[in-house]
Amino acid sequence: MRESSKSYNFGTKKQILQALCLLKIAFGQFMAIVTLTSDYGSKDPYLSSLKGTLLGHNADLQLVDITHEITPFNTMETAFILHQAYRHFPKGTVHLISVQEVNPGETLVALSMDDHFFLCADNGILSLVNPDVRMNQMVAIDFREEQRTKLFPSRDVLAKAAAHLAKGGAIGLLGRSLKEIKESTVIRPRLTNEGSMILGNVLYVDNFGNLITNISKKFFTENRKERPFEIALPRRHKVHKIRQYYHEEAQGGVVAIFNAQGFLEIAINGAGNKAFNGANTLLGVGVMDPITINFT
Repeated sequence: MRESSKSYNFGTKKQILQALCLLKIAFGQFMAIVTLTSDYGSKDPYLSSLKGTLLGHNADLQLVDITHEITPFNTMETAFILHQAYRHFPKGTVHLISVQEVNPGETLVALSMDDHFFLCADNGILSLVNPDVRMNQMVAIDFREEQRTKLFPSRDVLAKAAAHLAKGGAIGLLGRSLKEIKESTVIRPRLTNEGSMILGNVLYVDNFGNLITNISKKFFTENRKERPFEIALPRRHKVHKIRQYYHEEAQGGVVAIFNAQGFLEIAINGAGNKAFNGANTLLGVGVMDPITINFT
């Protein structure tokens, strides 16, 4: 007897993986990750209150601190750190952002982007986290009737939304769909003077005082075209070489390097911290100050 052949459609690979993740969550074999980013610091009770609320919703959550040392209300700094950090987490990670969260009438947003979830006040941060990636779904979170106070939306609203997403809940159940969110201006490097100059900006100063710019290695290489160059810095400092390691420059010397994230970084070899002898202090350069590269 000839056996009849049958074909079965189990869905796409992505759909199968999503179903497996939900099964693992249901059977307690998967630790859902929620990252936390805030300007709370570590001394005050706000962070502990937020974490306690999250664990109250789901004691099996894996909570990971990205940072709680954001300069108060600094949305650009928040977006920069998240841009560098979020992509290293597994797909499906929920990122809860507590910066500039208390503004009367401001919407609380949940969105999916790059196979991650982000929760934040609609204050422009989310448009800067990864402006080159499409946002797939955006909703205005509708839990406000459950708020104990309007002064702690991360604890009272975003924590519940994060726990919902972490257990595999649909983002559409959190509230009404949004077509757009508040956008902040993306600061990008420019090629000027008929292609003879790159004009960039410092986006971030790290704990060592290193100046991290918005000039990527790709942008620099494509526009350099093997030409000699000069990075013009304040206090008569000029750099003509890109180093691979900080120690290639003499102790206390100015170093230009493409960092681990692929962006041009100006540093002082051997700098201890940004308050004492970092590039920011010794060169007198801060966030949003211009960085100029001239080609000859």
